[in-house]
Formats: sequence, C-alpha cells, structure tokens
Amino acid sequence: MARAVRRNPAWHLKGEHLVGCNCDWGCPCNFNARPTMGFCAGVWGWRIDEGKFGNVSLAGLSIAQAAKWPGAIHEGGGILSNFIDDRATRSQRDALARIMAGQAGMGGPFAIFASTCAKLHGPESHPIRIQTGGERPSLEIGNFARTACEPIRNPVTNEKSAIQVVHPTGGFIFNSGDILNAVECRISHAPLIFTFPQKNGVLASYHYQSAS
Repeated sequence: MARAVRRNPAWHLKGEHLVGCNCDWGCPCNFNARPTMGFCAGVWGWRIDEGKFGNVSLAGLSIAQAAKWPGAIHEGGGILSNFIDDRATRSQRDALARIMAGQAGMGGPFAIFASTCAKLHGPESHPIRIQTGGERPSLEIGNFARTACEPIRNPVTNEKSAIQVVHPTGGFIFNSGDILNAVECRISHAPLIFTFPQKNGVLASYHYQSAS
C-alpha cells in the first residue's frame, strides 16, 4: 500500500520582526556580500499579529530563532534553534513547528534557513516577549536570550539617524527595514552561546505566505 503523503495547508503570517546579528550596521547580507566577521550569528523573532495554518489561528503568538553559520548563510553548515511561544496550544505549536523547520513549504525565510543548517534544535517552548513600540524595541526568549535595539546616532552631533534598507523587488526576510544599533544580541543556551553587542539591528514589518 502506498504511503499517504502529508499535505501542507495554506498558511500566512503577518506582523513585526526584530533582528540582532553580529554584522556591522546594515548587514552585508542585504547586499549579497560577505558577512562582516566572516560568519553569521544572531537572535531574532517574529510577533504574529495575523496568521493561520489551514484553519488554525496563530494570531497573538510569537516565535524566535537563534543561529550561527560558519560562513555566509548560503554556504550552509549552520546550527539553528527554534523557539515557540509557551502560550501556544498543541495544534498551534505543531503548525509553527512545521513552518519553522521548513516542512510547510516555501514562504518567508524558514525553509531557506533550515536547508542551510546542519543541525536543527527544538522547537522549545519558552516565554517570548517582543516589544516594538517606541525607540527601544526588544526581544527576550526565556531568561537566556535577548536582542535590544536603539536608534543609530550621528558620531559628531549625537542626533538620531533614521536609516532604512529597502528591497524593491522583495527580500526573503523583509522588504523594508529600519536599521538600528543592537545594544544587545546574546544567547546562552546550548548549543548556542555568544554575545555581539553594538552591532546590526533591524525592525521590519513582514507578511509571509505559503507558495501556491
């Protein structure tokens, strides 16, 4: 008897996305260039304001990832940890786990990240707190990971600088993002332990949907 194929329902996620990574402000990845330090590492998360996986509502939850690649992301060999809001029900957790592991098909960066990683960890359930209002957006995963951002300031006048990166034809993570100073970008949760303060931060709106 032929084995039944598990089909993926249509899904979409929409909300705010906060990133902290180890690159200089702006991140060379946005320009198809080599990472600042020769490798990629970061902690980022998505607040889901609207979302569905089939008829399972995902609105009101948050998800996060931490990862490190030995070189550029597309060169592979990365380690990725997935984290899901501990308020998620079993059906919500199952849906988000499939999306984040790249098992629900293309849509957003999830399948790309998963395909470039040699090791996938999780998903683990933890409190995930994402604050995007005001000038100091932040992301916290449990008590072991944090990204906190602030405006970049002019080194001469100390005035706040409004800087954006825009992908007119569409980026796979965001189309238009505010570039910030990530005062904190850290995780201490095996197998990922690192800290990269005063590096690249991004706050962006996103809307991902499954490929038709």
